[in-house]
Amino acid sequence: AATGLGGPPLALGEEDWLQGVSQPAAPAPDDHTPAERVADLRSRLADLTARGLYPGGEAAYQATLARLDRLIAQAGAAPTRPRPAATADAALQAGDCGGGVYSWNTSLHLLNSTLLYNLASLTGDGYGGGVFVGQAPSGGVLIANNTLEGNIASAAVGAEGIGGGLYVIQAPGVVIKDNTFQENAGSSGGVVSIGVGGGLVVDTCPNATVRGNHVTRNTANAGWETMRGLGGGAYLREVDDATVTDNVFQENLGVLYGGGGSGGLILVRSQDVLVADNTATGNWGCVFQPDLTDVSGGGFSLHTVWAVTVTGNTLSDNVACLSGPRAGNSFGGGVDAQLLFNSTIASNTITGNVACQTGIGWGGGISIWAGEDSVVADNTLTDNAGSLSGL
Repeated sequence: AATGLGGPPLALGEEDWLQGVSQPAAPAPDDHTPAERVADLRSRLADLTARGLYPGGEAAYQATLARLDRLIAQAGAAPTRPRPAATADAALQAGDCGGGVYSWNTSLHLLNSTLLYNLASLTGDGYGGGVFVGQAPSGGVLIANNTLEGNIASAAVGAEGIGGGLYVIQAPGVVIKDNTFQENAGSSGGVVSIGVGGGLVVDTCPNATVRGNHVTRNTANAGWETMRGLGGGAYLREVDDATVTDNVFQENLGVLYGGGGSGGLILVRSQDVLVADNTATGNWGCVFQPDLTDVSGGGFSLHTVWAVTVTGNTLSDNVACLSGPRAGNSFGGGVDAQLLFNSTIASNTITGNVACQTGIGWGGGISIWAGEDSVVADNTLTDNAGSLSGL
């Protein structure tokens, strides 16, 4: 069920994963069943398609329904029991790490390996469903040419699940290249859980390199009535001087039901980062957005960043939110930037993105909220929409 190793000598469970990301209070319990929510969304999407408003037409509509059915089936398998009572076992309270591989305070070269269906924790907070790497020597970690599929950081109700495929913390100069991250989940625990980084999390790793990876169909938080989900594909925090290049982020999901979002990639509290020549397509920030919550970023999210350059990327058919309420907002179908300082978003191709398909949306292609001395130039924005609903 869990690794048995407990957590490393860091208070990981006390980390605020939402620092630098504006979030309201936790969503109230849902008055509707998942089946009712799905039926309502299907009806609204069918109406958009019948009126010729659905991006991509009938074929895209049918693909959306198939993907929705798959996500709902996964959520139906989430546990429904309460979270276990607090225990005197300090290691358990700290969380479990590394369902497949656990590495602490050592150099690690993980190469040409396959990690399938590992679980960091079934009973509490979990970090690194497939692989956990922490406090490594500078330049000592290389993760290359691996396949990480179907791994889950935490399957517990009310817990944190951080890094479904991979979680790396305090490993300066880490290189993560040419891997496949597919169908991993940060959290599958359902009610009031927090899921971060369905595919991978890179945390407090200056000079990190994330290059040439395929990050596909991962979910930060796959359960129902969750607290938050952030970074369906990848979540990068405090990665000064990092490079994120030549990756593919495809059909990832931030959160099924809850606040947060950031379907493809989220970059938080970082400076002097290059995000270049990546492809982000078909990522969703959120499917069902509760009242009085905000959702941001279908493709990329940038939150509290300085001197970041986003250039040469292709972002297409991403959606910040599919089903939005009348009392909530969705920002940035392609790119959402909040607290953007001295940064550049230039020479990107941003096509067919939507902030909210059936609700209130702001910035189908790009949304920028607060910041100073930044430049947005020479981008190509085509067929993006803030909202398709008329709200």
